[in-house]
Amino acid sequence: MKVVVLEDRDGVRWAVVLEDAQEKLKVQDERGQQVWVPRKKVLFELRPADPGTTDALRQVRRQVEATAADVDVHLLWSLACEESRAGWTLDELARLYFGPRPLPEERAALYLRLASETLYFRSRGDLYEPRPPEQVEALQHQREAEQARQSRIEAMARRLTQWIQSPTAPWTEEDRRLAETVLAYFRRKADDRTVHDLRQAFATVPGLQEDPTLLIPIIQAMGLVQSDLEGLGLLIYYGVEPSFDPEEWRLAEAVPAFVPPAPPAASVPSPEAPRAATAVGPAERRPVEGWTFSIDEPETQEVDDAFSVRFGPDGTVEVGVHIAEAAYFVRKDTPLDRCAERRVTTVYLPEATLYMLPPPVSTDKASLVAGQPRPVLSLLTEWTPEGRLRSWSLEPRWVVVRERLTYRQADAILRDPSHELYPALHFLAERARQFLDDRRARGAFHLVRPEVKVRVQGASDPRPTIHIERLDLETPLETPARMSVREWMIAYNARVAEWAAAHDVPMIYRSQDPPEEPLPAEWAAMDTYRPSVFRALIRQFRRSTLWPSPREHWALGLPAYVQASSPIRRYADLVTQRQVLACLQNGRPLYSRETLLRMMTAIEDSTALRKELEERRRRYWILRYLAEQPPTTVYPATVVEKKAGGLYVIELDDYLLEGVLSYPGTLDPDTKVPVRLLGIDWQRLHYKAQVVT
Repeated sequence: MKVVVLEDRDGVRWAVVLEDAQEKLKVQDERGQQVWVPRKKVLFELRPADPGTTDALRQVRRQVEATAADVDVHLLWSLACEESRAGWTLDELARLYFGPRPLPEERAALYLRLASETLYFRSRGDLYEPRPPEQVEALQHQREAEQARQSRIEAMARRLTQWIQSPTAPWTEEDRRLAETVLAYFRRKADDRTVHDLRQAFATVPGLQEDPTLLIPIIQAMGLVQSDLEGLGLLIYYGVEPSFDPEEWRLAEAVPAFVPPAPPAASVPSPEAPRAATAVGPAERRPVEGWTFSIDEPETQEVDDAFSVRFGPDGTVEVGVHIAEAAYFVRKDTPLDRCAERRVTTVYLPEATLYMLPPPVSTDKASLVAGQPRPVLSLLTEWTPEGRLRSWSLEPRWVVVRERLTYRQADAILRDPSHELYPALHFLAERARQFLDDRRARGAFHLVRPEVKVRVQGASDPRPTIHIERLDLETPLETPARMSVREWMIAYNARVAEWAAAHDVPMIYRSQDPPEEPLPAEWAAMDTYRPSVFRALIRQFRRSTLWPSPREHWALGLPAYVQASSPIRRYADLVTQRQVLACLQNGRPLYSRETLLRMMTAIEDSTALRKELEERRRRYWILRYLAEQPPTTVYPATVVEKKAGGLYVIELDDYLLEGVLSYPGTLDPDTKVPVRLLGIDWQRLHYKAQVVT
């Protein structure tokens, strides 16, 4: 009987020879599997000391592995280094260590030992090369550091297990240090190695790998996080800070308010074809003229944008889109800039608004508050009496917003031709419709979906007040005012992208590839909301991505696009605004292409997390509201999609909330059905429903 050691992908394989057919062998391994293997796969042929034993394979393997464990690789390395040879075969090393006639078992043992201990020798083909002493020392330090790191991971896992088992135990200084590390991990401030180590520790603690937020109440109990916000654990898990540091708030309060400059001599614009701006010095910042107004939700405090309209005696019309110049108050590489970069976006939750910038800046000094002078980066357009664009420019200006309008007020004015603001709003709405038609002609695909507003008061109270409003129930799905603001903001961003591309300015562009398959033509012109179509569209749409160079945005029907219209609440927009202003005022960009590339991944990842958090909190509070209703309540719903096993995806009409319906019959998409809730899965934030007959 012979035992063989076979070469295997994961090391070696032990087997007993059943048949020998010269070029190949039939063997049986330790699992009882019988296979034919080529002879070239055989590393060693060994004979058991007692051929008659029924356990020959295990006997030989134990003997070889015991011999391997006794091999002193350091001694062998020292002997090999004395010979000053570049490489050694296995047989030569075996003779050097075991003597002139090493046994097959000893050769096999040495092979196994050198395969497991790579500190002293480097394998190159059939040769073993002794490593230089300095390399051995460096690898030894590296190995010791890794062992120490693994010990720290095991220690973290033991302590985390104690936290879960005894969440009210007396906290030591070591507990607090670990809690600060976990908190940094949740807030996306930990370095890559710490993130890796914590994830390894979480994986060994029951429950933590699936839900690390179990640690949040414990960290709160240590006093490291203080907030009255309900759902704080979720905020920390998504890396969202519920409040500002006192120093950040103090710095925001200390930022000087904008003081309008003395107006320079007037200049006459050139009546040429549409053009982009040239350099503008800080002292040349001029005031905005004409009717100035903003249009927002009544609760909006970060007012990013405003409009101006001026009608000329010759029938020409000047329209300005004015974006709050957050860059004026938040300079690059300052503490407030680092604060904004860390927070990435303002997060809008039903229970709270978590601003990107401290409120003294975001809702006051930078916000376009009515009646107050504010610096802006303006898109200035001039239109012929026939409604054709004659010229455009980007310029730093300052503005005093005369009227703050809500969407409802703006829509009411658009229905009242006698109102003094009607001509201005009507012109904006006409051009906005023109923008949309032009984009659709270029292949733009506008998604139509109603909006549900969820607002919560007293979120931490036992019975908070939850307000839910679907905005299109009393008004059209898309009102002229909402369409106007959206289209003019898209136009602003598109012009900034066009300007940047023309001047080869590094920029954070947002692009989107078309779907893999063409979409039905009737979907593109659809102005009504159909849940089944909307779900199908979302599945086929490619995700928009940030890009360092101009690239098509398919859904918008634009050759290039940036986001520059919300610098108070989006860090990418703030960076874009700084880049434009630096070129206009100083003739050179503030950020290099390489710097923007480094920013993009962090901005995109953090923004996606915050969007996911907003959607989870929206679902949570709607479900919380539904859970408080009588169990017999009947809700109108729409069938979205058929699933397997008699299940359907439905959407509650009044709340735009998807769930699962069990129904034995057949229901077509977009069928209206009355349903009653059967239960809520709070972990997945889903509900199950049944049809009410």
